Amino acid sequence: MKEILTNLILVLFSIIFSILSIEAVLGLLSPDREEFHLSIKDCEENKIYNIFKGTSAIRYDLKPGCSLWWCEINRFGFRSEEPDSEKKQIIFLGDSVVFGNGLEEGNTLPQNLEKSLQDSDLQVLNLGVPGYNTQQYYLFLKEKLSFLNPSILIVGCTLNDDSPSLIIKLDNNDRKLYVISYPDIYRYFKINPEIDLWLLKYSKIYRKLNLFFAKYMNRNKQKKYLYNIYKNSQVEAFSLLKKEAESLNIPIFAVIFPMFDRNWNKYAYDAQHERLHDILKYIGIEYYDMKNDLEKYDVSKIRFDDIHFSKYGTKIAGALIAKQLKERGIIK
Repeated sequence: MKEILTNLILVLFSIIFSILSIEAVLGLLSPDREEFHLSIKDCEENKIYNIFKGTSAIRYDLKPGCSLWWCEINRFGFRSEEPDSEKKQIIFLGDSVVFGNGLEEGNTLPQNLEKSLQDSDLQVLNLGVPGYNTQQYYLFLKEKLSFLNPSILIVGCTLNDDSPSLIIKLDNNDRKLYVISYPDIYRYFKINPEIDLWLLKYSKIYRKLNLFFAKYMNRNKQKKYLYNIYKNSQVEAFSLLKKEAESLNIPIFAVIFPMFDRNWNKYAYDAQHERLHDILKYIGIEYYDMKNDLEKYDVSKIRFDDIHFSKYGTKIAGALIAKQLKERGIIK
């Protein structure tokens, strides 16, 4: 009986894989194939990304002195005004939420935090890079420390920051840089990562399965696999950031951003919040989870999309973070 059941499971997986493969091949041949999570659009056209070949852990960063119509990268390679050595510098690490995807100059979260602090002796520097995860935050900080003099380190935590950025530079006919942000299926079922990437690029069915699987597991708080899978990499990355802050003799403060479902009542990511709480408490990093305070606002007004703040949202978030920094005595 056990052998029959095993064979049935193998046959089922074979059928599923065959369907996905056929659909992927059709998607590959179709000129209208959907691009999956193209969060960094055309890396050759906008010319603001350095793509590192080989096994470099940081993978890519921002090109110094480059600009788009909506943002500028300074000569040190991050989206901020020039560091002012006469002011106390607050370093704000993060991904595209901190960087300010889709937001014009003057409207990013770090800029609104600086406005809300209302202190001319403070400067908030935006060290956010789209697509980065927590491990890359640390590497990027180390890269930029030689010309910074930070007094506070803030780490912006998006709920998908524990996922490794899987970078694909396609051929010369495509010239796209893809950041895949839902590797849950391949991690949980130990699928070959090359097969996973191929299916993610070309199979709409597989992409839908990934999104369904991620949301289902996040809703089920009893599924401890989420914590177990990501614990080691997150603990290591946050431990390195804390150690760096201690070596600089400055406080480190983590800010947890929620996902922006269209309805707060159907929020599906509580397990990921709890996992981050557990990790930050374990390491001993003080943190602020923005979800409860942001729930007081109409989500349609503070969201740009499921992950990013709108222009109005960054104003609200900047004011909330400033309030926390002052109430906790991190900023006197």
